[in-house]
Amino acid sequence: MRTSAHPADAVAVDTTLDRLLINRGWTLVERSWAGDFYDWLASAPNPDHEVTYLIVPANHALDHGPAYRVRLVDGQRLAYDTAACLAADLDGIEVRRCRADIRCTAT
Repeated sequence: MRTSAHPADAVAVDTTLDRLLINRGWTLVERSWAGDFYDWLASAPNPDHEVTYLIVPANHALDHGPAYRVRLVDGQRLAYDTAACLAADLDGIEVRRCRADIRCTAT
């Protein structure tokens, strides 16, 4: 599991989304020049397992990719152009879990 590395005075790329994610139980893993990175720890059966994570790039013009990116615990990748679209899909993202008795990988 990644460890948190964000300065106390750093500002979220998207403060409204940051508040929403934290209130829903997402863990801020890193806040850096590259953006904000969050983990959904509830997606994994144990602390050593890969988890669903979300990336909010600080400047998505750096790689011309979508503004909001998610990698689900099973390896599926999702992309959203707006925070509103991502927020509307959070219930579906958060419900995806990996059970301890099965292998969770993308097919």
